Amino acid sequence: MFTIVISEKGGAERREAFSKDEISVGRVQGNDLMLAKGNVSKQHARLLFRDGRFVVTDLKSTNGTYVNGRKITQATVVRDGDKIYIGDFVLRLDSASAETAQPQPSFGETADAPDGAPPPNPFMTPGPPLGSMPGSLSGAPPQATPFGTPVGGPGTGPQRLTPLPAGGFPPMPARAVTAQSAQPPPIPPMPQASTMNSPGNPPPVGLGRGSTLHLPPTAQRSQSSLPGTGPVGAAPSKFPPLRDPNSGTAAPSNSNSPNPPPVPPAQQGLAQQGISQQPVQRASVPPRPKDSPALAARKLALVTLVDRVLEGIELPATGELDDALRKKIDESIREEAKGMHAEGEVPDGADMDQVARDTLLELTALGPLGPLLEDEDVLEIYATRFDQVSARRAHGVSAADVPFSSEEALRRTIHRFARVSGQLAQPGESILRRRIARGASLQALLPPVSAHASLTLRKRRKVEGAVEDLVRAGAMSRAMGTFVEACVAARASVLVVSSSPGALYPMAGALASAVTAGERMGLVQEVEELQAPHLHLLSIAADAPHESQIAALVGARVDRGMLFSMNGGGISVLTKAAAAGIEGLIGCLVAPALRHGLSRLANQLLLSEKGLSSEAARECIAESIDVAIEIHPLPDGRLRVTRISELAGVDPKGIVVRDIFNATDAQDGFAASGVMPRCLAEFASRGVRLDPNLFKRAPGR
Repeated sequence: MFTIVISEKGGAERREAFSKDEISVGRVQGNDLMLAKGNVSKQHARLLFRDGRFVVTDLKSTNGTYVNGRKITQATVVRDGDKIYIGDFVLRLDSASAETAQPQPSFGETADAPDGAPPPNPFMTPGPPLGSMPGSLSGAPPQATPFGTPVGGPGTGPQRLTPLPAGGFPPMPARAVTAQSAQPPPIPPMPQASTMNSPGNPPPVGLGRGSTLHLPPTAQRSQSSLPGTGPVGAAPSKFPPLRDPNSGTAAPSNSNSPNPPPVPPAQQGLAQQGISQQPVQRASVPPRPKDSPALAARKLALVTLVDRVLEGIELPATGELDDALRKKIDESIREEAKGMHAEGEVPDGADMDQVARDTLLELTALGPLGPLLEDEDVLEIYATRFDQVSARRAHGVSAADVPFSSEEALRRTIHRFARVSGQLAQPGESILRRRIARGASLQALLPPVSAHASLTLRKRRKVEGAVEDLVRAGAMSRAMGTFVEACVAARASVLVVSSSPGALYPMAGALASAVTAGERMGLVQEVEELQAPHLHLLSIAADAPHESQIAALVGARVDRGMLFSMNGGGISVLTKAAAAGIEGLIGCLVAPALRHGLSRLANQLLLSEKGLSSEAARECIAESIDVAIEIHPLPDGRLRVTRISELAGVDPKGIVVRDIFNATDAQDGFAASGVMPRCLAEFASRGVRLDPNLFKRAPGR
C-alpha cells in the first residue's frame, strides 16, 4: 500500500491510498487518480511500484510531467518526498511505513497544519460532482443546451470514489535497505530567500497550454520555516542563519538555539534605552481582486475547451489559417463543447455559448485583444503575460475579463499582428515593432529577450483641444493660460514634461491650437495623432534616423516643429533644428519631474553627439528651450500644471531654472512666483505684450 499526497495551487492537501502496484493519472474518468483541470491531459502519467521502487512515466501529455522541477522524458525513479508536478497539481509519494512514524518536513517545507489550510483557488469554482450535469442533482427535467445536448438525463448521475475498507489495506512488506535506498533523497532547489515571499515575485514560466509550474502550499514558506529560523522547540538547524537585508547582520534563529548570533554593540545600546529593534513593516502590495464565480468558471472552461480542441488540431506557429482549417476549428469547438457536457467537465456557472465564442476568437482571431481594439474608449492595451491582459482608458487601467489560455496563444496572436502589418516576424526576431490598422502601433517581446511573450498596443489618439479648455478644466489658472498662449504667439521654444504620456497629449494639442492658422508645422511622431485642421502638417516618422528628421524639417522650410517624444535622442533633433533657424519648437518628454527631464536630456545629448562636454550639452539645451511646462495627472484623472518655468542659462551646478508659476494648496490652486520672465522684452519686440501684473506675487504668499 502507498499513499499519494495531492496539493493544488491555492487549495488544501488531500491523501489518496492505493493497494495496486500501477495507477494511471489523468483528467477524465477511468483513471485511478483523476485530476479534473484543463491543463491535465486525459491520460497524463503512470505511477508504477516495482521491486521496492516507485517509477513515474509521462504518457506523452500536452504539458509534460515534472519531478522536482525537471521535465521527464522517460521512466524516472522517485522516492518518498519527491515532488511530481502535473498541471497545477503537486503529488508526493508516501510508503506504508510513513503511517507509523510522524513524517518530518523536508528542507524548505513546513509541517501540515490542518487548521491553517490555504484559501481555495479562485480559478476552481465549486461545482457539481464529477460526471454529473447541471440540473441532475435537483431532479429537474433535462434542459436543452446551446449545442443541442440535453442537460441532465439518464446516465449522468454523480460519480463517487469507492471508499477504503474499514481498517485500511494491509501494509506492504518492508523492503530491504540497499545502498541506493539508504541514501537520503536529494534536496530540491529552493528559491532565494530575498524574493521568496515578495508580493511582486512573478510566477514561474509557463510550461505549455494553460499550464504553469506552481509550488505546493507547503512550499510557500514563512520566515519561521526557513533554514536557521525553525519553530520553537525544533532541533538546531545545520544551515547558517539568514542575513538581514536591512542591517547586513545574521538574523536571529529560534530561542532554543545553543549558539545565538551576537548582537551588535549599536543594537545593544538601543536595547538598553528601551528602543524596539523590530524592523520597519513596509506596506504590502494589495492583492488583485478575486474573480467572481461566473468569471472563474468561464476562465477554467476556456482553458479546458482550448486544450481539448488542440488535442486533435495542430495550429501553425505563425497563426496563419485557411478557410478549411477555420471550418475544422469551428466544428471541433462545437463537438468538444458537447463532449464537456457529456463528461461533466463544464464548471458550474460557465456560459458555454460565451466560452465557445472566446475559444473561437483565440484560435482564429486576436483573442481578448480583438474586442479591446474595437472599443473606442481604450487607449492602450497591455499583455504582460498570457494570463495578464489589461486596457488603459481615460479613467484608469482595468483588467480584461478573460485573458489568453496559454503562452502559445499569445505568441500566435503576436504573429498574426505581424502578418496583418505586412511584415512577417523573422526567425529569431525577439523584439517586434509594427504599425497595424487604424494607425495603432505594436511592440512585442519574445524569448530570449523576455522570459514570457508580451505585447503593448498603442491606439492612435486624436490630439486636439485648446488652452481655454485646460483653464476651464482647472488644469491651470487664467494667468498661466495667457502666458502659454503668448509663448506660442511669440514663437518661443517650449518643453512639456509629464510623468504620464496621457498628460502630454492634451497640452501638446492646446499648444498646437494656439498656433496661427495657415502656418507649416513639422511633426515628428510615431503615428498621426495631432488634429489641427488650421495648420499645414508635415508628418515625419519618429523611427527615422535623426539626421533624416533634421533634414526633413529644414528642407521643408517649416515655420515650426513639434516632437511628440523626445525620449531616445530627440533632444539632438531639437537643438539642431533650433540651430538651423526653426522657431517655435515644441518638445514632449516623459519624466518624473522637470529636474529629471533636463538631466536626462543632457545625458542623451552627450550620447548622441560624440566629443561634446557636459557643460556644452547643458548650454545647448538652455539656449534651445525657452519655457518648460510641467503637467501631471491627479489620482482622480484630472490634469494639473504644477509649474511653468523659464530656462535662464547655465551655472556650475547645471541649468538654471526660474519658476514663473507654481501650483499651490490655496483656494485657486495656482500662484505667480513673483519672478518677471526675461523673455518679456523679446516678446514685446515680436508684438506680443503682457501685463506685468500677471507675474506679481499675491500678498501673503
